Amino acid sequence: MENCPVTNSLYEGDSLRLMTEWSDACIDHCIVDPPYNMSKKKGLGWAYSSHVTMSEDWDQYSREGYLEFTRTWLKQVARVVRPNGNIFIFGTYHNIYDIGSVIEEMGLRVVNSIVWFKPNAQPNITCRMLTESTEYAIWACNGTEKKAKNWIFNYEVAKRLNGGKQMRNMWAIPYTSKKEKQFGKENKGFRQEEKGFKGDEDFRKRMFANAPKKDENHIIAESKKW
Repeated sequence: MENCPVTNSLYEGDSLRLMTEWSDACIDHCIVDPPYNMSKKKGLGWAYSSHVTMSEDWDQYSREGYLEFTRTWLKQVARVVRPNGNIFIFGTYHNIYDIGSVIEEMGLRVVNSIVWFKPNAQPNITCRMLTESTEYAIWACNGTEKKAKNWIFNYEVAKRLNGGKQMRNMWAIPYTSKKEKQFGKENKGFRQEEKGFKGDEDFRKRMFANAPKKDENHIIAESKKW
């Protein structure tokens, strides 16, 4: 008997545990925003301030621990996403290369890499390096290099949204405002005024409108209430 997630629902719980309860190939596409493994035991302090950031326990792994964690959740994602479904994975330089190595290890087809440039990125508080102004996304197809085919991409829609030109893989999108964050986590760039998107839902429907189930339904798994 199939056990598919209820569409148009927000699940509160560990997404990895939830996925183990779902049937194979029960989801059309998946967007993943895993821990970036950038936190430190003592966090990062600000000069002339007692404020400390990046000290969350859930975001601290050894390198081998993070690779094993990534293998575990990515195998579950690949199991519940239908063959040739799209998988988008967000990250920074702290973790995106490790995730890429696991994707290669699993033999999945990488369709594109996407660079999210933040024109209003937060300043670097150490003053000892360049200001980090980008995040990255890996667009993978849930299939091997040899067998991956017919993944969903509405080329003409993307071109129209980009003013009649091919959409590039670098998107300049401002950092999420404090006002928006009060409703949850970052929109990860799908709030694009420049690209004409009206938000996450509008992006999904317009970019993946030809998916077998029309992709008009969605599910979200989050371990903490917003």
